[in-house]
Amino acid sequence: MRSNTDSQKFTSLTVVRAGLFISMSLALKVMFEIYIPLSGIPALRINFASIPLMLSGIILGPFTGFVTGAAADIINFIAKPGGPFFPGFTLASGLTGFLPGIVFKYVKKDEFGMGKTVLAVSLTQLITSIILNTCFLYILYGIGITITLPARILTNLFTIPVYSLIIGAVLKALNGRIK
Repeated sequence: MRSNTDSQKFTSLTVVRAGLFISMSLALKVMFEIYIPLSGIPALRINFASIPLMLSGIILGPFTGFVTGAAADIINFIAKPGGPFFPGFTLASGLTGFLPGIVFKYVKKDEFGMGKTVLAVSLTQLITSIILNTCFLYILYGIGITITLPARILTNLFTIPVYSLIIGAVLKALNGRIK
């Protein structure tokens, strides 16, 4: 598999691959999403839609990962709105694709080892899910941070290892197969 440290050209193949990651993300979000309400508002969400977005950043590079994440959020809002549109969530979704790409581009550990994968997933979830989305829910709905933050931390204690294992397995299976 070509590393995302190589010079990235925004070719038609890159656009097609980004589109495939977007469609996988949308399918996972629509089919396998669970909302956990807090104070009567759907504040916690467990799904696997972030996995293709993270993979897009790792495989296609940080910029393409950001565009993939933002596009997936906008298309998902059009297809299945779960509340009012808020650009902050689009930013967080874009960062979900961007941050793993940055980690894989600049952290010089083993090629696609689990340590780098766990670091990328943990950093991404900390910034996007725990910090940004918690703040955005406060801005949008007025839900207290002290209410949502502990629940988001507990949710991520489950999702970070699961995401890391799935992404690590996919990267191992793809190693050498994507050029």
